[in-house]
Amino acid sequence: MSFINKQITFHLTLFFLSFSIISFGQKNGYLKISGQVKSGKSKISNANINLFENSNKISSTVSSTNGDFTFNLDYDKLYTIEISATDYASKKVLVDTKIPEKDLIYKYTFTVELFQKVDGVDYSALNKPVTKIVYNSEADAFDYDLPYTESMRKQIEQITSQIESVKKQSYNQIVAKADEKFKNQEYEDAITLYEKAIDIDPYNDYPDKQIMQCEKLIAQVRSNETNYNKFISQGDNLFNKQDYKNAKTAYQNASNIKPTEIYPKTKIAEIDKLLAQSQEQAKDEQYKAAVAKGDAALAKQSFDEAKTAYNQALTIKPTEQYPKTKLAEIDK
Repeated sequence: MSFINKQITFHLTLFFLSFSIISFGQKNGYLKISGQVKSGKSKISNANINLFENSNKISSTVSSTNGDFTFNLDYDKLYTIEISATDYASKKVLVDTKIPEKDLIYKYTFTVELFQKVDGVDYSALNKPVTKIVYNSEADAFDYDLPYTESMRKQIEQITSQIESVKKQSYNQIVAKADEKFKNQEYEDAITLYEKAIDIDPYNDYPDKQIMQCEKLIAQVRSNETNYNKFISQGDNLFNKQDYKNAKTAYQNASNIKPTEIYPKTKIAEIDKLLAQSQEQAKDEQYKAAVAKGDAALAKQSFDEAKTAYNQALTIKPTEQYPKTKLAEIDK
């Protein structure tokens, strides 16, 4: 058996296609066309692949786990291969199988790069085939049609530019919202928004750094919450035992952890009031004891002892008149 073996490889700078072609001779020829569906570095499985002859759908399949699919196409016909997937904009490839020698089997391989759907982007240019595959007699192989492909290049680049512009705008808006949540110490919500920003632009390290900071602060908040509750419990227990001095210290520790919390501040104010009342009561008792001592000494005409006691009473309560009156009596 005689055969022809020729290979031509061409990689387009566009996002949508890259080609390699192999042809070899056999009887009952056809074009074996194989494609792979991708988005960036990811291969898309279960993409819907519909084959049309003119405008009539004649076959359909889904891409494999590697994004691959294959059709055997008869010669002298015009086919359209439509590739679609959930959340992606569909693309079409036009295949013209007109060929002078129909007893050869040609192979043609290409890659379809699908665009993820982004709100605000005009994908209407993709209603037309993104490229056209035809037989090239000089190369004796199927190849993309250069004039047609070039005519689509600018339209594809416009779509790419729109996607990048919309993504950038969306990224900036989401990051601004995330930063606001971060500023307000709503760290869980901030993380959710930063993760959305990463989905849009996985190459920008700012959201990753902010997520790490959020997680660190969340851990700190949880630690603060544990310590706050511990000091509040200590303060309450000491307060109930009327150990007001140590209770106040515990409430102050809790307030230092959460300065905006009202409860520890309220308890501190209550303790200050109780301590003040206790001090005033102690002063009254000391004053009365000093006056009683002075009165007892005066009754025994122990004037020096009486004066000492009345002066002690005035030291405790300088504004009281009774000790002053008694001192004046003694001095007469």
